[in-house]
Amino acid sequence: MLVIVIDSIQAANNKRFQSSSLRRDQDFENIGGRKRNVFGANNLENRLEANFVAAIVYVGPCCDYKDVALSNQLKVHCTATVISPNYILTTAVCLVQHIAKNPSHFYVIFDLNPLEKWRNFAVNNNGNFLARRIINHKVHGKYTTTDPYKYNLALIQLDKPINLTTPIVAETPLPYISHYRPYCKEYSEVDYTDVYMNHCFFYGYGPNRYDNTTHRTGILKRFHLPLLNSRYCRYFDATFDLKSNLCAGHKRVTNKDEKFKGFIGGDFGGPLVCTVINVRNFKDVSKRLVVGIASMSALVTLPDHSLRLFDYFSSTRFFRDWIEDLSDRNRL
Repeated sequence: MLVIVIDSIQAANNKRFQSSSLRRDQDFENIGGRKRNVFGANNLENRLEANFVAAIVYVGPCCDYKDVALSNQLKVHCTATVISPNYILTTAVCLVQHIAKNPSHFYVIFDLNPLEKWRNFAVNNNGNFLARRIINHKVHGKYTTTDPYKYNLALIQLDKPINLTTPIVAETPLPYISHYRPYCKEYSEVDYTDVYMNHCFFYGYGPNRYDNTTHRTGILKRFHLPLLNSRYCRYFDATFDLKSNLCAGHKRVTNKDEKFKGFIGGDFGGPLVCTVINVRNFKDVSKRLVVGIASMSALVTLPDHSLRLFDYFSSTRFFRDWIEDLSDRNRL
């Protein structure tokens, strides 16, 4: 059984994937010279639905941003999820590979189309949007570059708090960062019995097949992505960690000509948000939970040689203590 890790930011010299049945594949669908996933996700038209999502954008060194803004260097490197007024959550892989060396070259921008807003600001010196700088960051203590999808989480501290009590934000409260019940270390796998597994949505800034070829990556999208039973994913992928990860996807065979789906570029760090059990109104976002943070996609070859796509998320429930201990107490 073969598992292909379809991750555009995975280090090519990862020894684990070279020495096991996991391997990296770079042959993503290429349209207009850009890698893109084939989610077919919907562009969001109402910012209220995703006030808890931000883009981490490379804007270049301070303070003349015009040249970068007019080039292909302007880019969303990853999605981030707001967990408190001062902190956002993303992947350790993205932070280590792209942001950590020069965090001052990045802005965290809260907008449906952050690149357009930043370009207008840098070139024309106008624009009305919410942006924050990065002043500190921390990857999980057990994260390693040799096994990057275990403990693949990072916290980022913003230079100024986000006002979560404004009327606009109050209309769409941030989803709970994890489940109501604390994680119990004796569990053999993540418990998600308090959410509707089929009523989950992924938010990310990665490009997909419906992007206009003139657009660069960086428009916030929403994609229906149901949770799968973790043991089902483990059956097909022996490397899947039942305790710290969640598995999502659609139970259908993936055709060869569309096999390169999954998280691309700006999608990493995006949240998977699920509706809680017994909710009266599915549109009530206060009854949704952030259950996972996008970590990797894997294309699995089944015994009959058909292909199945799984999307793996770092479980916010498993990492709840780490998240809350650092963010609540400002201990980065």
